[in-house]
Amino acid sequence: MSDTLVVQTERISLSKFSDEDAPFIIQLLNSKGWLDFIGNRNVKTQEDALNYLNKSIYSGYNDNGFGLWKVTLNDGGVPIGMCGLLKRADLPASDIGFAFLPEYIGKGFGQEASRAVLQIAAERFKLDEVLAITDPANTKSIGLLIKSGFGFSKSVSMHEGKETLLLFSNRISHDDEAKINLITSRFYAVFDNRNNKGPHLDLLRELCCEFVSVYKYTSNTTECFTLDSFIPPRKKILTDGTLNEFTEIELSSRLQIENNLACRTSYYSKSGILNGRKFETKGTKFLSFVKTNGRWEIVSILWEDDE
Repeated sequence: MSDTLVVQTERISLSKFSDEDAPFIIQLLNSKGWLDFIGNRNVKTQEDALNYLNKSIYSGYNDNGFGLWKVTLNDGGVPIGMCGLLKRADLPASDIGFAFLPEYIGKGFGQEASRAVLQIAAERFKLDEVLAITDPANTKSIGLLIKSGFGFSKSVSMHEGKETLLLFSNRISHDDEAKINLITSRFYAVFDNRNNKGPHLDLLRELCCEFVSVYKYTSNTTECFTLDSFIPPRKKILTDGTLNEFTEIELSSRLQIENNLACRTSYYSKSGILNGRKFETKGTKFLSFVKTNGRWEIVSILWEDDE
């Protein structure tokens, strides 16, 4: 398969991968960002990389006419990542995918590549909508999607229900409601410790204001927490084997937005294996939000599990 140019922008070129790119595939798939947010594909050798190219890259070129393309710098031809279009059986439309080596993240290359791919999707492949999925803890990926014109849609269960990811669309406006929905979905995801990818409890410091108040109501007793008192005990049980395969999802909600204030009534379900025993319960959360300088934050959390 030849290394065929797909598109060239001011600083980068997107082209088809070839077998000669196997060393770069090994490097990219073992970079920290890939391992943290996409997962370990066990690509360690030249043979592993060629198998990955055949099964995950070339198959897209052959079946759909598009796929993940290599991103290289125009100045020197150095490969820095991949970006392109995918067609997944469990999504209703094609989605954009991207990954870059750590030293090239935060320099605008992702947005430049994404813009080029979205233009190709519309003009060359006549796609009316492009989706995107990302890990709830991947703040940089979320930021790139929003800058590239995507709006948050909802949380989706992927990989046979073993993983919850965030779904975006370039046909959805990232308005106040979408922003609050995104914060809420990320809030629920921080506790998830399935697939050895979580929990991400420190993300609460990004989602909440510094002085957020957290309340738990149980049997006529109300416990009050700050983030400093709330996070450590929950991180401990979610990482020391006490609570495994834990997931918490929002079942339904009501959202009221008034200018720079918002309140969400959220009905949830949570399940896991606590001290070796499976459990599942439901409950209600009240989340209050404030928008300051255009940015929404959680300012209070109150919850009660069903008895």
